[in-house]
Amino acid sequence: MRMAAMMKRLYLKKISNMKQLYVIPTVLMLLVSLSCMAQFGERQDIDINVDGARTLEAGDLDGDGDMDIVVSYFDVLAWYENEDGLGTFSEMKAINSGYGQAFAIDIADLDGDGDLDVLYTSFDDSLVLWYENLDGQGNFSGDHVISTEIMGADIITAADLDGDGDLDVLTTGNVNRDVYWLENLDGSGTFGPLQFITDQSNARSVKTADFDGDGDQDLVVSNVAPINIAWFENLDGQGSFGPAITISDVDTNVSNVHPADIDNDGDVDILGAKNAEGKIELYKNDGVGSFSPAMTITDQMEGIRSIRTADIDQDGDLDVLGAANTINKFAWYENLDGQGSFGPEHIIEQGFIHHRDLVAADFTEDSYPDVAGIILVDKIFGWYENLFPLSVEDIEESTITITPNPAYTKLEIESSYPIDELQLYTVQGQLLFSQKGNTTQLDISGYASGILFLRLDINGKEVVKKVVKI
Repeated sequence: MRMAAMMKRLYLKKISNMKQLYVIPTVLMLLVSLSCMAQFGERQDIDINVDGARTLEAGDLDGDGDMDIVVSYFDVLAWYENEDGLGTFSEMKAINSGYGQAFAIDIADLDGDGDLDVLYTSFDDSLVLWYENLDGQGNFSGDHVISTEIMGADIITAADLDGDGDLDVLTTGNVNRDVYWLENLDGSGTFGPLQFITDQSNARSVKTADFDGDGDQDLVVSNVAPINIAWFENLDGQGSFGPAITISDVDTNVSNVHPADIDNDGDVDILGAKNAEGKIELYKNDGVGSFSPAMTITDQMEGIRSIRTADIDQDGDLDVLGAANTINKFAWYENLDGQGSFGPEHIIEQGFIHHRDLVAADFTEDSYPDVAGIILVDKIFGWYENLFPLSVEDIEESTITITPNPAYTKLEIESSYPIDELQLYTVQGQLLFSQKGNTTQLDISGYASGILFLRLDINGKEVVKKVVKI
C-alpha cells in the first residue's frame, strides 16, 4: 500500500510533463476518460473485530498535515493516527469510554486555538460533551460538559450561528426530536444555555449552510412527522430562526440531508437520502432559498444511512457518495457535467452486512479523496484508496474509439483491449442495455433521442463515455 501511494505521487509529477497524451481528436476517442475513471482499491483494514461502530469523521488531529479518523463506538470514542501520510493507521487511541452509544460526532476548533477538538453526544446518557485537543497533537482533555438537559442527545454539529466568529453547537434530542443551539460565549468553549429552535421538526438529520445568500448560517432538517425536508432561516444572523420553510413533502422518511453546491452556481443545494426507497435526491437552490423539485440521482441505495460529497475524480465538481445498510454497499456517483447530471453507480464495496457510514478524505496526500467506512454487523472498519489516475501505460494503450457520434442507429466500438462487459445508461442512471463479452457494435435505434452513457469494463478497469442519440 505504501509503495502504491509513493508510485502514484511519482506518476502525478511525471504526468504534468505529458500534456501530449491528453490531445483528443475530433473523432470521439477515449484516453480512459479521466473524468470518469476514479477507481478504488480493495479495503485496507484499520481495525478489525470492532464492536458497535456508529459513525466517523476525518480531520488532521495531530497537526502533521495528513488526515486522521475519529470513530464513535457503542461505548468508546477514539481516533486513529495516519502515521505516515500514506494511510498507515495507528491502533485505537481512546478519547473517552464508558458512555452510551453516540450516533453523531463532529470535529471542529471549539476553543479557537487552531487545532481540532471533538464534539460528542451520548444518546443513552443524554449528554452533550466536547474534548479539547490540548496540544494540537491529539492529546485530549477529559469531559467538557455542554449540556445534560437533552433527552436522548443525538445529532451534533459545530457552526457559527450568531456571526461572532466562533463555533457554536447545534444539537437535537432523540426522544422528542427538538432542535436546539448553544452559544459559544467566549470563543474558548464555554457554552451558554439551550436555545430552542423548533419542536415541530422531529428531526432525523440537521445541517447548516447559507441557503439564502445573506451571509449567515441557516438550517436544513429532515423530519419524521410531518415527513418532509424543511429549512429554517437565520433571520438576524445572530441565531434567531424563523419558521420551517418546506422544501419537499415526501412519502417516506429522509434519513439524511447534506448541503453542497452540486451545480457549481455558487449557492448551496441540498441532497436528501430516502432509506426505504433507496433514493438519493437533489434539490437545486435558486440562490435565495427556493428549491427545485426532487431530481433522482439513484434509486439503488435501499437502506441508505449516510451521504457525503467530494470531488472524487478531481474534475472541479462535487460527486456524491453513499452508505446503505439494507442493500449493503458503499457507492459513489459521478457529477458528469458539473451541473448535477449524474452517471451510473460505481461500487466501492458490497457484500458484507450493514454498511453504516463513510467519509471521504485524502489519506495519501496525493490530492485525490479516498474513502473510509464502517460495516457494523461484520465489525469492519477500513479505508479504500482512490487509485485514479491510471498508470501511464494504461493511458497510452487503452484508446477507445466510438463512431459515429452523434448516431441514429448503430455505434461502432473499437478498443485495443477486449471489452469484458458493456452497459448503456440514461442520464438519470437507468440501465437500458447490458452485455457481457467483447462488443464491437451496439444498436441504439430503439432508444429515445438524447444523451446516453456507455460503461465499459476492460481488463478490470471501468470506462464511461458520453454518446448522443439523434
